[in-house]
Amino acid sequence: MAPQNPERYKLFSLIAALTFEAKLFERASSLLAGFVIAEAPNNNTNSARGMFNGLFQLHLSGTHASVQQRLQCIDTLLCATDNRSRDVGFEALEQMLETVHFSSHRNFEFGARLRDYGWEPKSNEERADWYRKVLNFIRDKIIAGSGLFNQLAALIATNFRGLWTNAKMCEELEIIARIIAERGGWPDGWRNVRAVIKFDAARMAPHKLEQIKKIEELLGPTSLLDMAKTYVLAPQWSTFDMAEGNESGEEDDPLAGSRMIDAKAEEIGQQIAAEPAILVGLLPSLMQGEDPGRRWHFGVGLATAASDLEDMWQSLKMAFASVPENDQNIFVLKGFLYGAACKSVGGVATFLDSAITDSALGRIFPLLQCSVEIDARGVQRLLDSLRTGLAPAGMYRQLAFGRRTDPISPAMLKRFLLDLSALPNGMSVAIEILYMKFHSLQGAKASIPQDLVGCACELLLRYEFDNINNVDMSYIGNVLPVCLENSDGEIFAQYMCAKLLDALSDYKISFYTCSGLIVEIFKAAPTIALNAFFLPKDAKKGGQTLRFLSGRNGHPLDYVESGLLIEWANEDAQIRFPALARGTPIFVEGDDTDTTFSPTALALIDAAPDKNIVLDEMMKQLGTVVCAWSSLSAVYDKRRSALDPLKRHTDKTVARRALDWDRRLAELAEQDRVSKRDEDERFE
Repeated sequence: MAPQNPERYKLFSLIAALTFEAKLFERASSLLAGFVIAEAPNNNTNSARGMFNGLFQLHLSGTHASVQQRLQCIDTLLCATDNRSRDVGFEALEQMLETVHFSSHRNFEFGARLRDYGWEPKSNEERADWYRKVLNFIRDKIIAGSGLFNQLAALIATNFRGLWTNAKMCEELEIIARIIAERGGWPDGWRNVRAVIKFDAARMAPHKLEQIKKIEELLGPTSLLDMAKTYVLAPQWSTFDMAEGNESGEEDDPLAGSRMIDAKAEEIGQQIAAEPAILVGLLPSLMQGEDPGRRWHFGVGLATAASDLEDMWQSLKMAFASVPENDQNIFVLKGFLYGAACKSVGGVATFLDSAITDSALGRIFPLLQCSVEIDARGVQRLLDSLRTGLAPAGMYRQLAFGRRTDPISPAMLKRFLLDLSALPNGMSVAIEILYMKFHSLQGAKASIPQDLVGCACELLLRYEFDNINNVDMSYIGNVLPVCLENSDGEIFAQYMCAKLLDALSDYKISFYTCSGLIVEIFKAAPTIALNAFFLPKDAKKGGQTLRFLSGRNGHPLDYVESGLLIEWANEDAQIRFPALARGTPIFVEGDDTDTTFSPTALALIDAAPDKNIVLDEMMKQLGTVVCAWSSLSAVYDKRRSALDPLKRHTDKTVARRALDWDRRLAELAEQDRVSKRDEDERFE
């Protein structure tokens, strides 16, 4: 069952196939569940989760097990003592509530045995019976007080619209809604009921519309605590936003509902600031979870109405510290600091000073500092935070957004970024912040201060090109031109060429990945780039590798004027012309375009004092194909057509060699065709 076992896919695929027959479902589904339980929750490699969950779909399940059999399997998982088993059970139960989207990646074959896609309802009555039994199962679980109340209520809320509108389970949903309402508020349910009214009321029968409006009234928040749970914890950009927008009467403004909820959350924060008993009961929910909800606006409201900012801050801090680190939500704290700064800048400064070394807040300090404007004291706090080492480098990424670095002087920003780059994973974050700063300045058509140019140069020269990712490469590609335009750009270009050539030679980065960077160097400092890549001090780092550097930006030599290229080669023709011939692609190829002979290669041939040496080097590329979407024979045939300019060349040596090349390409194409025919015959 171990996820790292390469044979596990074959095993759980076979087990999934055995679930087809109802008499084998109980044992086979239990075995398959074991495979899923053994996986990490977020595992997507060689995972059995998709096959297991597929067993519980209304369509394309691949099993003829009854609804009761499937619910019994889920019940076993939900009654388990470990959280992982229960989570697997909830995922399967949610599949049984799906009303629209049914898909499967399974192979439904089983040798020579006749198989279909599993049981499917043959009538609306059978379809309704499926959902009715599932909802009754959930209802009984809720009534029994199984300890799964919150998860089951959330499951019904999430699927409420589909169950009401598509499955027509109106009576069953009303019963469950009343049971949940008796046990307290149901904010998730109320929000989703309002979404049904918003989007489906026009197609609803009058008596059904009246029924769901009664449910809305039943579930609607009445107390201040219920209002807070309903509005403050409401997910951002959900159907609830649009439903509230409908209430505002601003049908043509898609953000009207969102603004209305934001304002409501801030108002609730102001009211709860005067109700400490309610706040204490609400804080655990506010300080945990991934979704920001409207916590930021609630925090602003708390600060606005708080009679004692210090006492309120201490309460919030203690509540935050009580939540496990991997489940903490910072948005109330951020909103509170923002609101408090409007009342007492000095008070907020004191809060932030103490947060730098705080055992709970030190880890998230950069996020707290970014909640307010960063003045000189704020920059010093960020530097102090770096020295404590409590906050991981990723926490400082917030400085890249919202022009948060605008108040920071170039000299201080340089100092901060260089210090940040020394943290583990800090280099990538520092370059991203600097890139966004450059982007902001360039967008405003402002010049880039010399301190920041120097900072960029230092960061890039410190950068280790080991397994660089595409995001870093994108940022570096935008920062690099600024460094090359600097007064010391030529010296910088020499160092960068050396770093890139070392990384390429040691296979730390791929040719394709860094082609954009090399193109920028060739554009800004062509002579330096030619010397570095075509005349390296280490013979192992020769320019022959450069011909593979064609990427999205083309080949680096495409950006060098042919006159300058020939002038450079003529300085030492015996060495440089062959070197260029080794590193210049001789064909310009595309997936859907004709192949042509490279203008750069043709210019080298024309200018070379000894054409045979150049042609000898170029001939080595004839059969080399880096990437081909069609057959090799098709590539070679296109290359033969591209030789026409050489066949007509006025120099007889060039024309004769072109005919030799043509014959060689014809041989290679025929060899490929024979190989393909042999493969086809072996298959038959």
